Amino acid sequence: MANQPLPLDKHNQQRYLRQIQLPGFGEAGQQKLCEARVLIVGVGGLGCAVAQYLVAAGVGNITLVDGDDIALSNLQRQVLFDEASIGAKKADVAKQKLQRLNSQIHITAIDRHLDLPLAETLIASADLILDCTDNFTTRYLINDVAHFYKKNWVYASVLGFAGQVASFNTTLSCFRCLYPKVSEVPNCNQAGVLGVLPGIVGNLQALMAIQMLCCEQTCNQLVRFSGNDYSLQTISLARSQQCLICSGQQDYSQLYSHRSDESAQPRTITASQIKTFIEQHPNAKLADIRSPEEYQEHNAGGANIPLPEFESWFSGQVSQPLILLCQTGKRCQWLLGRLPASSTASPPVVYLEGGIDALTHPTHYLHLLKAL
Repeated sequence: MANQPLPLDKHNQQRYLRQIQLPGFGEAGQQKLCEARVLIVGVGGLGCAVAQYLVAAGVGNITLVDGDDIALSNLQRQVLFDEASIGAKKADVAKQKLQRLNSQIHITAIDRHLDLPLAETLIASADLILDCTDNFTTRYLINDVAHFYKKNWVYASVLGFAGQVASFNTTLSCFRCLYPKVSEVPNCNQAGVLGVLPGIVGNLQALMAIQMLCCEQTCNQLVRFSGNDYSLQTISLARSQQCLICSGQQDYSQLYSHRSDESAQPRTITASQIKTFIEQHPNAKLADIRSPEEYQEHNAGGANIPLPEFESWFSGQVSQPLILLCQTGKRCQWLLGRLPASSTASPPVVYLEGGIDALTHPTHYLHLLKAL
């Protein structure tokens, strides 16, 4: 992450005048923003809102990380994009739009999903990390690497008519204290979200970020917002003695020591690769790790092994190649992140990238999967 402080010259003093006028903020606060290095993970509904306001506020160095392409369904809430952007890379388009808003900000766009090596590189050099993603896998990764490097970060999520934001000072508590296990709560791709909610919650996240950068606020707080009655609920966060990280039961190196060889073995397949994988592994089986309710509503066949039960089931002498399946692929990604690469290499265990949502040609692909 580049470190090029934005100069607080006469031009910028005029540009940020309304912030500089604030009691307790002044030029000192603005200078901190100009020198800040912020990492934004995810440029969806939350990331679009957060990025616009931090760029407008004069945060000098911003790195955007997102490996997704822009889709028509994004436009309802991801306000940096338009119809002409469909099919383009989110990180690249966001950078172009944001640079036009404030040409002096140094913006880096990374067209990748956050993984361990990338997280280590970016978080180590950031002053603050903003989680604008929609999955627990990435949140745990951000949390654990931030905890190791003693970096503050801000989490946010939205669903339906509600959202929440939390600030973490990793010397006090962490995301695992709040959510010790992966949640089965669906994301907005599955359950929907009112388009304005990411804007509201993203602005709260941006406000927290500015306060943490400028006012050195270190309190751990969770703020919940309801779009039904416009209420805000603030909850103080505390360290959990059961937390793997904060209690010292496991440290960063133990949690991720098995991931060093993951790149040697592919762990995903796309829908178009299903046929080839089955031809190479004719005895492969399909395991759907969604909840029984999701499985009953719609499935592609195979065994239903809900996520909370999978690890104990998997340890019971599973000796056939496996294709894991969930709704979007993100629960499978999190699950494979917990399993040592050595246990999933032979016979191979892979998951369908994009999950059931990726089966764009259901008649063909479902026929292949249902045969397993």
